[in-house]
Amino acid sequence: MLAIALWLPALMSQLTVAVPYGWIEPPPLHHLFRPVLPDTIAGLAGAAMLLAAARIGLRRLGPAFHLDLLADRKLCTVVLTLAAFTLFACAVWVASRLGNPVFVTRYFTPSLLVYFAIVVAFAGCMHAALPRRLAQRAAIACAALGMLATAVAAPTEGTISCFDADRQRFLEAGVIDTTLPVVTESPHAWFPRAYYSPTPAQYIFPLDWDVVLRFPRRERNNAVDFHIMQRFQRITGIPTILPTAQLIERQKEFYVLHERSRAWLENLRSRYRLHETVVASSSSCALVRVRVD
Repeated sequence: MLAIALWLPALMSQLTVAVPYGWIEPPPLHHLFRPVLPDTIAGLAGAAMLLAAARIGLRRLGPAFHLDLLADRKLCTVVLTLAAFTLFACAVWVASRLGNPVFVTRYFTPSLLVYFAIVVAFAGCMHAALPRRLAQRAAIACAALGMLATAVAAPTEGTISCFDADRQRFLEAGVIDTTLPVVTESPHAWFPRAYYSPTPAQYIFPLDWDVVLRFPRRERNNAVDFHIMQRFQRITGIPTILPTAQLIERQKEFYVLHERSRAWLENLRSRYRLHETVVASSSSCALVRVRVD
């Protein structure tokens, strides 16, 4: 309950960026299992560890085993904690169906504690059941497998927006006039370039509230992206995050990393007369040189 209480203020702060709409859809019924079992592999692994821990524990207790939940404080604490978290998840699911949807697995930070408790229970039972030397080897093997799983699950460069996987570099690298700015339509494209490009000041993120209002279904996280980037600019003072109108006043010619699911360039076409030249493209993105008349 303490973890949930500490987590709620962060969640409420995150909800303020979902105005006038957020990217989360109302959750279906089967999503109720996701706070504890976020995917199939995690679910199967957690169930296997619970069954193994229970079987080892029952064997150690022997035939005289008698369960008294109220007398066993440790077991009672675990059951009450799981029950409280389950009820909380159900309440959030109902609220997401009736009001503002917030039912997303990664927002359920307390679920990490639930899964951690399963792993600890399994490790404790294995350590008690195995000989000391074998238990040490098993612990080392589990740690190695955990690090390997983390490395395999880490995102690769190919997940960056407008990234050329064949050349292993940004789509615009080596094919643009470096004296012209490059407009990125999403934070997913802007942040990697702002931090890893040799010319980070060349990349601009346009703040355009008109896109948020006119294209709520083109990209569901338009509003969230706008608010996040606006707050990031306010905190850091980075001058390359600026309103679209201010960009056009300063620069009549620039490049656009146009993601096909985004609507910034389409909105710009409806407001200005543009001359466009496609310089490079990928399956989901196009590098377009734009001149505004």
